[in-house]
Order: sequence, then structure tokens, then C-alpha cells
Amino acid sequence: DPFGQGYFLPRGFLRDDLSSLARAHLIVLNHIDNEEEFLSVRNELKAYSHAPMIGVRGFVSSIRDFKGQEAPSLKGKKAGMVCAIANPEYFKRTLEAEGLLVEQELIKADHISFHKNELHSFTQDCLKKGIQCLVCTEKDRVKLEDDLHLPLPFYWVELELNVVAGQEEWSSFLQRAESKIT
Repeated sequence: DPFGQGYFLPRGFLRDDLSSLARAHLIVLNHIDNEEEFLSVRNELKAYSHAPMIGVRGFVSSIRDFKGQEAPSLKGKKAGMVCAIANPEYFKRTLEAEGLLVEQELIKADHISFHKNELHSFTQDCLKKGIQCLVCTEKDRVKLEDDLHLPLPFYWVELELNVVAGQEEWSSFLQRAESKIT
């Protein structure tokens, strides 16, 4: 949604006027699935900026416990999803693509923290439904205590971004940036 639903925060997701894109040195388009999607969004944004554009997509680099250890395979496990991000549906699809079966969700608005009591209550509900683990985003992980003492294993997903469109523009941008700092 490059146009933030057409409204500024809090009604939409725009933080600045689209004319501000004219100042950009690089525009990064996230959640790009294919070249056709990238070209479509890029063509829409060209009216606002001449900056090079790249398309990126997140991929799961690892799933870890709260001690930082790599989780065992969670494929086929029933999971409770915990997140407070702008697009929880995207996170759910990511978990399902990793083979988890998201059976229960605890979702809050973007940037909101979870309280220990609500996590305990959520976990009890999950146990009643046969859920085997809880999973949150890396963004939510940093807001949670290390020792929640929950009766289910709790994991967080580490994502990395891959450039999937505009690789030449990305390489060129990196070269220009590198030349300015060396």
C-alpha cells in the first residue's frame, strides 16, 4: 500500500506528503512478490520521484526461542500467533508458509506492548485448544520479558530482506554510498 490508504496517520499510514518522495535517493518497496507487481507500483510512484526503486521481500532466516537458540522444526505444529504489527495477516501467511498451523491469535495495534497477564490468559486458552507453541515477530520479541514462565514454548521469527527487483539499481546505490564514506 504505497499510498498509505490515502490518509495521514492515524486514519491511514501516510507520515508525510507524497511530494516528499522527490527528496529520496532510493525508494524501497516492501512485500514485492514478483516483477509485475514491482513494475506496477514503481510506475505509480514515478509521478512523485525520479529516485531509483528496488523491490524487497522478507524471508524467514530462523525461528528462535527466547534464549536465542534455533527452534526445532515447527512444521505441522499448532501455533498461537502473538503480534502487534501493522499487517498481522502478512505475519500469519509467513508462519503458514513455514508449515505452522495458526489456530489462535493474540493481535494488538501496531507498537502496542503485551502484558504478562494477557499472555498467560492467552496461553491457557491455547492449551485448551491443543496448541503446541506460541510464535511472535522479532519486533514484538524485543518488548517481551525473557522469563515469562509460560506453559508453552514461545518462539520469535527472524526475518531478512532479499532484493527481488531492481538489483542493478541497488548495486549502483551501494556503490555511490560507499564512495561517499571511503
